[in-house]
Amino acid sequence: MRETLKFLKDAPKNILFATDKALVEYSENTKSMDDFWKDLFESESGNLKRAVALFSIIRGIIPNAVFNRLTGNSFVLQKNMLPIDYAQYLFEEQKIGEGGGCYVYKLTSQDSKKPSLVIKIDQTRGATEKLLARERDLRSAYEEQKAWYAAIPDFVPDEFSFISRGPRGGEKALFTIQEFFGDASKIRGLFRDIPQDELLTLLQEDAQLAETFRLFASITLNQAEKNDRMIDTLGEKNVSLIEKDNGKRLILLDPHTTYHPSQEEPIKRKLLLADLTYLQNTLALLDTEREETQFSPAA
Repeated sequence: MRETLKFLKDAPKNILFATDKALVEYSENTKSMDDFWKDLFESESGNLKRAVALFSIIRGIIPNAVFNRLTGNSFVLQKNMLPIDYAQYLFEEQKIGEGGGCYVYKLTSQDSKKPSLVIKIDQTRGATEKLLARERDLRSAYEEQKAWYAAIPDFVPDEFSFISRGPRGGEKALFTIQEFFGDASKIRGLFRDIPQDELLTLLQEDAQLAETFRLFASITLNQAEKNDRMIDTLGEKNVSLIEKDNGKRLILLDPHTTYHPSQEEPIKRKLLLADLTYLQNTLALLDTEREETQFSPAA
């Protein structure tokens, strides 16, 4: 009930977002009409999911040629409008992720000496001033979180943003470029993908990774306790363990959302507090194991 009331309170914004999401994703959506009807009436579907399903059903009824003519191809991905040097990078049309109000695509490097990249296309629409305000908000969160974790090299990856013509209809859009760190199947989320006992084993076997985890956990817990501020641990694989040439490392993939655990809606607050408890417990177990190893007769 509370979720429904909140959805209705923000109805214009939510309906616009749901419409845009349904129409933008229609061409690459793998769901069938039966799936959309199920989402529309399933009791466990949230209001936003139902709205997206409804607009997806409406879109599916309209022939492509008619829809594209009526919308001026505004929802057709037009690669030639992207600010990309295609001699150096291949644009992968199937998005590899989404979140934080943006769609994420891969730019595959054509030069073995250069890393592949991800390009995030923000879905904010409007005049340049509105896009600049959005960029300032994102940049502020990025710089704040980068400062929090300054003691952990490369935990918050480098990125740069710019405004250019978007690939759908040519309207101006906000882009963010970041290094590509691997396919979803090769990136493991710290909070959801790795069982705690496996994580402890990994940390015990890798002193550098263990030190990074201790720093990450301590900083995160300290910020939450003293300042009621916290990075986004709820986003899928947002805090992840990745493999690099020099070993395993932790990384924050999207440092643009700051939560206030005590002020969030009940569902989010519960999940955030659970993640903080998980960090606290894992840190305690790791330190206990280290003490037992140091003081054991074999040591």
